[in-house]
Amino acid sequence: MADTRGGLLIYGVANDHTVIGVDWEKADLRQYSQWVRNHVHPYLPDLVMFRLTDGAESLVVVDVPASEINSR
Repeated sequence: MADTRGGLLIYGVANDHTVIGVDWEKADLRQYSQWVRNHVHPYLPDLVMFRLTDGAESLVVVDVPASEINSR
């Protein structure tokens, strides 16, 4: 993903695409960041993470930037 055009990783959605949400008050964004850094290559030094909510459910969205090599 990071070696192409990039994209979004969304936490809080089940495999069947239903929104299950994330408990934003208990979410450890450092833990989410570490998981992404361990599983997305090449290494991503700066991640943009944000909350997306409809008022009832919250999601954690990670913006994975496009590779500098492919964005030229």
